[in-house]
This record gives sequence, structure tokens and C-alpha cells, in this order.
Amino acid sequence: MNGTNEGSGSVERAARPTSAERGVAAVEMALVLPLLMMLLLGIIDWGWVFYQEFNLASAVRQGARVGVTVPPSAAPDPPTTAKATATAALAALGVDVSGATITSAYGGAAPMTTLTVAVKLPYKPIIGFVPTPKSLSYSMTMMMEQQN
Repeated sequence: MNGTNEGSGSVERAARPTSAERGVAAVEMALVLPLLMMLLLGIIDWGWVFYQEFNLASAVRQGARVGVTVPPSAAPDPPTTAKATATAALAALGVDVSGATITSAYGGAAPMTTLTVAVKLPYKPIIGFVPTPKSLSYSMTMMMEQQN
């Protein structure tokens, strides 16, 4: 060997950061932290929007499925049954239905009669940090199983 320390296993220690370097790190964190917090709060807000939309779609779909299986001559009729089922499904999911507009109506004529269930629900954000919709709406149309 030629007397160098190459391969001798010595480990150089990193120098401790100076107070100026620590100050730069604090400034960098002060600049980046608000952006990361905005991103995190936006993800939470929009995740809640998508979760509530999923709950709304599930309840409307359940109401329509039940409504189309009820005979048109039954009491209560299919639109009323579908509306009640959708309302109950939303309540079971913990959604406040007090301000919701829930409609259910026939469409078309026999032999192609359909039932449409629609819900419009005011949206309450969890955090409210980023712009979100004021209301959520969903509708579904299914063909009646038993025609008049």
C-alpha cells in the first residue's frame, strides 16, 4: 500500500450544522409547511366530498332497486316506497336528511315504464378550507319489473 487511508475503514464524520444552516432550514420549513398543510386539508375536504357522494349514490340506488320491485297497484306505490327507502338508507348512513330534496317519479309508458329517484342534499364540509360544492345531487332511473 502506498500509505493512503483508502479502504482502511475510517469513517469521516459530518460536520455539525452551523447556526446559519439551522436558520436556513427553519426558513425552508416556514415556506413549505403552509403548502403541505393546504394540500393535506384539501385532501381531507375533497375526500369527505367523495365519501358523501358515494353514500348518496348508494342510498339512491337502494331506493330505486326497492321501488322497481313493488307492483304499481300496491299501497304504498313504487315512487313512495322508493323515496322512503332512499330516505331510510341515508339516515342509516348518518346523513342529515332534514334539508334534502328527495323525489321519485314514473317515466315513460308501458311496456317501458321507468322509475327515477333523485336526491339533492346540502353539503356541509368537514374543514371548509378549500372550495367545495354547496350541494350534492344524484339520480338513478330503472325500468319497472312489473308494467301496468
